[in-house]
Amino acid sequence: MHEEFEVLPPEVSYNHQKKKRRAVIFLLVVLAILCLILVLLLILTFVLRIHCPSNDSADHKEQKKAREEIKVEDALVHFIHVSDINLDMKYNSSIPKSDVCRSDGAITRAESDAPFGRIGCDTPVVLLNSSLEAMKNVTDGKKLEFVLISGKSRNALFVIILLLYIGDSSPHEVVPDKQRILQGIVVTANNLHARFPDIPIFPVLGLHDFLVPFILPNSSDWYETILSHWAPLIVCDGCPIDVNKPTTMAILRKTS
Repeated sequence: MHEEFEVLPPEVSYNHQKKKRRAVIFLLVVLAILCLILVLLLILTFVLRIHCPSNDSADHKEQKKAREEIKVEDALVHFIHVSDINLDMKYNSSIPKSDVCRSDGAITRAESDAPFGRIGCDTPVVLLNSSLEAMKNVTDGKKLEFVLISGKSRNALFVIILLLYIGDSSPHEVVPDKQRILQGIVVTANNLHARFPDIPIFPVLGLHDFLVPFILPNSSDWYETILSHWAPLIVCDGCPIDVNKPTTMAILRKTS
């Protein structure tokens, strides 16, 4: 049995081959376009240094660490904590002894002056101001939220000497001077406010900041006296409008 083959006319055969050529050309054009796109992407990746590192790559870890540090930094609260200043308004830089540091007890002169204080003596005003200036310089550029002064603004050394020399004829004070205690507290607070006028300042009474050391007064008179000097610092009186004020004078007075 013989198979019969259909013989296509020359015109039909030519059209069929033409369609095949067009299909091949179309595929080649598509492939060329895809190759061109890939080449362009490679060029852009190289020029712009766009890459997608794996989770285990060093670059990815560094980027992740940097993002975490930014998040931590945003959550941090910057503030200054000043503790145990023990300011002595009568410190004498020319006295050589650590147990006689004040001008009312000077009997001999030291070989060299010590304007910033001596070991065993309380804090002179010049040391306080120098320290505050250093704090201001160190925190320059940081967004500080507040300053905390935790206790003992006045000098403590003469109180200790007082307890040791009761009944002695030493020139140290037998009865603490109310105005002198208040002066140390006020000078400390005001000097802090002068360096940091744009943020709240929270002072805390220390064990030497009372008329009788180590003993809290029962009367509210002393607390009200201290509050009259501290209130403007706590409520941030005079601070810029954009600063969040922690409380109001009316609320603060209820605590005294």
